This record gives sequence, structure tokens and C-alpha cells, in this order.
Amino acid sequence: LAVLLGVSCTEIEKPGDDGWTELGGDRPVLFHSSFGTLATKSEPLPNNTYFGVFAFYQPGGTWNNNRKPDFMFNQEVLFDGTDYTYPPVRYWPSNVENTLSFWAYSPYDPYVDLLQRGSKTNAYTSNTANTPDIRFTVIDGHTDFLYSNIVKSQTYATNSGIVPFVFNHALSLIDVRAEKVDPDGKYTVTLKSVSFKDLYMTAILKSSDWTWYTYSGARQNLPVWEDDPADDADDKVLSHASSIPVESVMPLPQDFNLNNDYAKLRVEYSVSYLNDPLDPSS
Repeated sequence: LAVLLGVSCTEIEKPGDDGWTELGGDRPVLFHSSFGTLATKSEPLPNNTYFGVFAFYQPGGTWNNNRKPDFMFNQEVLFDGTDYTYPPVRYWPSNVENTLSFWAYSPYDPYVDLLQRGSKTNAYTSNTANTPDIRFTVIDGHTDFLYSNIVKSQTYATNSGIVPFVFNHALSLIDVRAEKVDPDGKYTVTLKSVSFKDLYMTAILKSSDWTWYTYSGARQNLPVWEDDPADDADDKVLSHASSIPVESVMPLPQDFNLNNDYAKLRVEYSVSYLNDPLDPSS
């Protein structure tokens, strides 16, 4: 993916405007993104994706766990399908001994709940070392949550000024299908709605190993699919077909124990029996 930075209508922060006099030069920080899973590794982010960037300035050194995000802190970046844009534009250090490291997440949230690594409660700021933990709440079951690998110790020469973010999926993906166990039965099944019940919707993503912990909040229902009575085209009817796709949903990774009072699947449907003219008793 060839990435260009569109700045024709963007405020440009010239070197030295904010006190970063040691960052002299005119080479802007650019971005590139892809997914880390094998199935989608070559694919860029979807069009019109917003993500938040944290950049760590390392004068005369390289990445370590004591670096602080004092160069960019939750900087909003837009990928419109071609370009990555963000105001004000930042510039690479002209001294190759001064490096930058980067980390990002998506979707961007100006009020993202950032926590010091492993603290569960202490706020993460631009003066906090290392990458943050993030407390995240599922938005709608169809919006993915992504985090990038740390892009460590970059200079302009590393990749011609382009920061190569590789994003990872943090949520589970569940594909729901409906099956008619008796495909030759003289009845049809029409789905009305499908939802998961009593799921945790909020948890903290640990940046130490990128796993979820400290699930919190009341367990809630997560809709998967609901019939639109005004749109016959979206009807999901099982007659002779043995299986049909319903919808996909993205909850937090968590245990599904159907033997207790939590994490249940709720399916609303109707059954219509078919009369067989050759069998008056049907």
C-alpha cells in the first residue's frame, strides 16, 4: 500500500513550534497499517478508520519499558482508504541517534479509559512509562477493537518515514447459524431474533501480554440479529434447507458456561406446519 499524507487542508506544525527544536527537518511522520492475523495480513484497515497513536521520544537511545508517550499522546489519525491524516503534522528527528517508538489502538476515542500497566485503577498520562492498559466496553457487537504491535526505535531512514503498524483483533468473532435438524419435516421455522444473554461487556486489556482481565459491570444482552417486519428480504426461514447463516457478532472473549445462569443464547422463532394433501391427518 503506497501511503501519502494529505496536508493540503491540514495545519502543519513546523519544527520548533512546540519546543521540539531538536526535531529539526521537514520529513513528516507517515503511517501504514495492516492486520496481523494470517488470514488478513495483507489487508489494510477498512476505509474511514480512526485510530489513536502514542509515540515515545527516545533521545540518544532505543525503546525500553521506561519510555513515555511524550511525542504523541492519543493522537487521532484517519485512514480514508488511501491517505493517513492527522493535524498537526509531526516531524522525524534529524539526528539519527534520536529515535521514536509507536503504539496504536482502534477505534479512536478521545475519552479512552487508559490505565497504568497492571494497576487496574491508576490513570495513564503522557508522563507514564510504557504502553497503557485499556478498559474497553463493547460498542454494538459489530465494531472490532484493535491494538497494534509496538513499532520500536524508528528513524526516518528505517522505512522512509512510514510507521508500519500491524493491528491485532482483541475481540472474539462468533458466526451464528441456524439449523433445521429435520430438513424433511413438514414445517418451516422462521427466526424472529437471536441474542446472547448475560455477557460481560467491559474488561481491561493488559498491554503486558494483550489478554483481557478484570471483567466488570452488570452482565448484559448482546443482540445478534433481529427481523425487520418491513423488509421481507431479510427473513430467515428454514424449510428444506438444513442450515442458514444468521449473523456474526464480536463480544469480549469470555467463558460460555451454559450450565449456569450466565452466557445463554436466546432464539425467538415461529413454526408453521404444512398440510399434506395426501395425508388428511397431517
